[in-house]
Amino acid sequence: MQTLFLVCGIPMSGKTTVAKEIAARENAVTLSFDKIKEDLFGPDIVLGKDSEVFSAMRTLFDKALDSGRNIVIDSCNPFPNYRRGYAVRARKRGLHTVCVFCHKHYAYAITASMMRGGKYHDKAIRKAFDIFIPPERNEGWAEIRVNDGNRYSLEVEGQIPVERRTFNRSLKKSRIRKRLRKDESNGSAPTD
Repeated sequence: MQTLFLVCGIPMSGKTTVAKEIAARENAVTLSFDKIKEDLFGPDIVLGKDSEVFSAMRTLFDKALDSGRNIVIDSCNPFPNYRRGYAVRARKRGLHTVCVFCHKHYAYAITASMMRGGKYHDKAIRKAFDIFIPPERNEGWAEIRVNDGNRYSLEVEGQIPVERRTFNRSLKKSRIRKRLRKDESNGSAPTD
């Protein structure tokens, strides 16, 4: 059965490594946000061009759907509506849908970035961590696999992996800290 694997997570969380492993194992077409961006704008990190990259990615996704091969999407996809769009279109075409969440704390990602010459600025990784919303089945996924770099855990209907609960707690805490910092900088008391 033709399958869509959407690999998501913050920058430097191992998405590309996981996407390459899946593509090799499944003989899949790979659509990489970073690769498409590089093909369009060159190897330097270009800000403010994401909409053009997403447009090109959607076009390539439609072609991949027509190919009959498995598809791997390698992109941060931080928001449910981004991921849902791919899942819904794939399911309408009869594909099995699998979301692979590369779950890494931002401190790990910053370390990985430094080891690779500082590809991403620390603040960009932290911002991605702060805004990332973990995937859920209601986005249209038949399966969600959580990869922490060492192993996969498969989400079972009605059970959320420990990693997701931990991620949600740390996400909530980071949003609270961010709101407190904002309130402190405005000179106002935090509100509930």
